[in-house]
Amino acid sequence: EAVFLDVQQALLALANATELIESQERNLERAQEGNRLAQVGYTEGINTEVEVVDARSALTQAQGLYYQALYDHNMARLALQRATGMLGTAWAESAAGGEAAIEAGQTPEPRTPNPEP
Repeated sequence: EAVFLDVQQALLALANATELIESQERNLERAQEGNRLAQVGYTEGINTEVEVVDARSALTQAQGLYYQALYDHNMARLALQRATGMLGTAWAESAAGGEAAIEAGQTPEPRTPNPEP
């Protein structure tokens, strides 16, 4: 029963982390557009340098929140793998060379360790 609860909690955490990434992606897009508009406004003489700095600051903050959401998602995925007994050499292999699979939202396949000679 404890294992079932751990798996259920890990699945919920992963679902929440996925939603957070989607939300932060939208926030990042808005901040990028705000920064672009502030730059254009400054070039046209409409905005002040302070407004451009504020837009850059908002963009930097949005980027930080987005990367934090990615980290939280990866940690939630690790928790799920741990809860299901899938955490092991597959994660180490993925971390070393399978970043593309993780960024694509795929869970690394478990790998059987090579027997020692």
